[in-house]
Amino acid sequence: ELEFEMYDMPLKITAQSNATQGAGAMLVTFAGLASAFAVASTYALPLLLTALGIGTAWIEGVGCMAAPHRTMLLSIGLVSLAAGAVMLWFQQQAVHESYDSRLEASPAIRTITFLGLVLGAILLAAGNSCV
Repeated sequence: ELEFEMYDMPLKITAQSNATQGAGAMLVTFAGLASAFAVASTYALPLLLTALGIGTAWIEGVGCMAAPHRTMLLSIGLVSLAAGAVMLWFQQQAVHESYDSRLEASPAIRTITFLGLVLGAILLAAGNSCV
């Protein structure tokens, strides 16, 4: 705990946990997953769903809106998924006590974040390859 006096008013600063404690990592991963879904909805998801015999009318609207912004969405997806992976790594290190224990998240949150990262990476790769 540090104390600073500015204009005769004491200001106390206490150490608080980082945003990687669970919600931050899930939010960043969700942003990457959403942009990866938008990129994949331009070509990859309609092809996959048509091959499975599922109608694609509902996804074409997303694909039409995402197509002009494909490069930006790819960049956002890549950066967000990479940041989510780094945050998940810090959470995992906190569990094994080789990093700050305040960053530890529950196993359910870590699992959901990991599954979101895997699904986002698959969608991002599929959206990037189908051009």
